[in-house]
Parts: sequence; structure tokens; C-alpha cells
Amino acid sequence: MMLATLSPAWAATVLVNSWVGTSDRDTRALGIGLQPPDVNGAVGTTQYGQLQNGSFAAYDKYTGALLAPRITDSQFFRNAGGTSTGGDVRILFDASASRWVAAGFGQTTN
Repeated sequence: MMLATLSPAWAATVLVNSWVGTSDRDTRALGIGLQPPDVNGAVGTTQYGQLQNGSFAAYDKYTGALLAPRITDSQFFRNAGGTSTGGDVRILFDASASRWVAAGFGQTTN
């Protein structure tokens, strides 16, 4: 087995800062309170997308600034042309195609 080691100088350049994403309190402010929140996020080219039971938020991945108002997960999927809502949501960033992929497994609404 071969192990790679990273120099401390390289490691210091990776984490510039940290910030807090969407909390359960933030989602409850949208009128939704689901337990567990099942937080799921993905890092894109310049953004961090966080999709969880009840809400969606997009952040600048460098500063943590919220890029648009937080919305419900139902609104997120309606904006994308779907009807799926909540329940075990997932978000991924496909770097090779430079696109976001999101899915929600659970109930549906119109």
C-alpha cells in the first residue's frame, strides 16, 4: 500500500476560511420543519449548493455569502420544471459537464 503525504504549505492554501450553511432554524423560517433535515451539499466551480429536507440555498464557495434568498425545496423543484418535493433530496455538481444535478425522492405535488 502506498500513502501520499501533503506538505504543510499546500494544506494551508486549501482552507482559506469557513462559514455556516443553512440551519434547521433557517428552514423553519420558511415554514417547514422536517426531522432529520438530511443536509446535502455540493461544491461547484464558484458556488456551494445546499439542498435539504425543506430548503435550498446557494452560496459563494469562497466567502459563504448567500447568492439568492433561501427557498423551499418544493419551490426549487418547481423552478426546475418538476413537481417532486422533499424527502431525501440530493444535489451534485458534474464538473466534467459543468452542471448541477438534483433529485428528490418522496412525495409529489402540483
